[in-house]
Amino acid sequence: MSQKSFTSRIRNARRLAQVIQVFTRHGFWSLVARSPLKNSLSKAERREIEFSAESEGSQETQSQSMASRLRMALEDLGPAFVKLGQILATRDDLLSQNVLDELSKLHSSVQPMPFSDVKRVLEAELGKDALAKFASIDEKPLAAGSIGQVHEARTHAGEKIVLKVQRPGLARIIRADLDLMAQIATDLEEYAPELKPFRPATLIAELDSALAGELDFMREAANTEKMAKHFANNEGIVIAKVYWEYTTQRVLALEFLQGEKIPNTPHPNATIIMQRGLEMFLRMVAIYGEYHGDLHPGNLLILSGARVGVIDFGLTVRLSHFQRLLITDIFLGLVQGDCDRIARAMFELGEPSTEFNFDNYNADLLNTIGPYMGGRLANVKTGKILVEFGKISAKHGLPVPRPLFLILKTLTSFESVGRRLDPNFDAMALCEQNADILRAEFDSATQVQHQLQNMSRDLASLARIAPFQVRKLLRAATDGQLRFSVSNDSTIELSKQVARAASRVAVSIILVGTILASSLLVCLSQDWQHMGVAGYVLSGLLGLYVVFSILTNRSGS
Repeated sequence: MSQKSFTSRIRNARRLAQVIQVFTRHGFWSLVARSPLKNSLSKAERREIEFSAESEGSQETQSQSMASRLRMALEDLGPAFVKLGQILATRDDLLSQNVLDELSKLHSSVQPMPFSDVKRVLEAELGKDALAKFASIDEKPLAAGSIGQVHEARTHAGEKIVLKVQRPGLARIIRADLDLMAQIATDLEEYAPELKPFRPATLIAELDSALAGELDFMREAANTEKMAKHFANNEGIVIAKVYWEYTTQRVLALEFLQGEKIPNTPHPNATIIMQRGLEMFLRMVAIYGEYHGDLHPGNLLILSGARVGVIDFGLTVRLSHFQRLLITDIFLGLVQGDCDRIARAMFELGEPSTEFNFDNYNADLLNTIGPYMGGRLANVKTGKILVEFGKISAKHGLPVPRPLFLILKTLTSFESVGRRLDPNFDAMALCEQNADILRAEFDSATQVQHQLQNMSRDLASLARIAPFQVRKLLRAATDGQLRFSVSNDSTIELSKQVARAASRVAVSIILVGTILASSLLVCLSQDWQHMGVAGYVLSGLLGLYVVFSILTNRSGS
């Protein structure tokens, strides 16, 4: 083991002890005690934690609900665990509603960092005279999150901008915690088989990928600018301009969008706002193949003229052309009530377990969510359908892939926002209208041409490779070097039987030869008779061995 790997393991062990202590303090020692995680503790650490569980955990258990204790534990453990909680808050298919409600508070309960820390990061990223680069910076943050916080500022040219500043030392802390989470997730999958369907290791890998994008503000700036270009000709959608001269990996400068947050009361322009917002999101998914992965109401603004402002592109998800086709198929299947279409697309898009049964999955979809589909979503909540869809998929060993789950979650969010703005909001009519737009776009000449180009490239590649492979195969056959390798239980057992039979034949040949040689020795001379008798004894022993091996093999089979 390398010195670096050894040091990493020691660091992980110390952090794991801290994690267990925090969860114990919030009343979760009983769960830890039943898991393999306790084996990583020393005897002294275990005694200390058990004492803490008796003195503090039981008292807190009496005063707080399990969901609130979980939320507080994640907050105490820092930004990586807060982000994990935020991701879990979207998984309606895995957690109960009371846990989801509590974890959703992690979006808004992060404590702001002092302006002295903000100043220190700005000077490290923009130079010692960083503050002099701006006419003013408001020390009171507009918003604070687990990754960073936002401050209003003005340039010397009089432009109003926002500065998003990353918390100091965050990347190192998050990297260490992600390594620890990956280790824990792997252990849980190995020692707790009941958790395997939820794929904790995959969840942590997705968290790792999401945080990698959110920690690099240069990437977020590039995502923002690219989305702005996609919707440059759309008058109803506004995406902020990036000020690259003030943007680094830990500082992001954007145009200030003057607008109002999504209200909790009816809005006079509700219909057009929701139409624009939903059409924007579906175009991101199906047309551009990259979408805002965290499009909750807090990242939407209502601007003048009923325009929709979109902010925070830290989590931007990209889809391959194949994924876009399948996700569009699933969306159209949900709108049209075609469960067979949904099941087939999900089978191709997801990673089914070895126990997955397509017919049972299809039948379960049809019987559970089929009755809700094809009706008016003004009377049936879209969220109910999507949650049931996720639960059924997970139950059958086909968990909804994260890119698709984020899409379905966003559609559910749009429905809740729409009903907040307009109690009579008809989500199905809007979905059907946008489905027609997407269908027309996807069946356009450009898309067909793109698919034909992909097909022609595959055929051209096959044409280049196939002749060489055929020549290689024929040469091996003519040279007597062609070999086939087959490996399964039946052929392995067959090879064992053949080997045993060959051994018996060899022993039998030796037996016959020994008997013949012994007979010749006995007949030739009295001087050699003792050798012949010894040969008969050896032949008898060999004969008993052959009979015993045959009888043993028959009884074993």
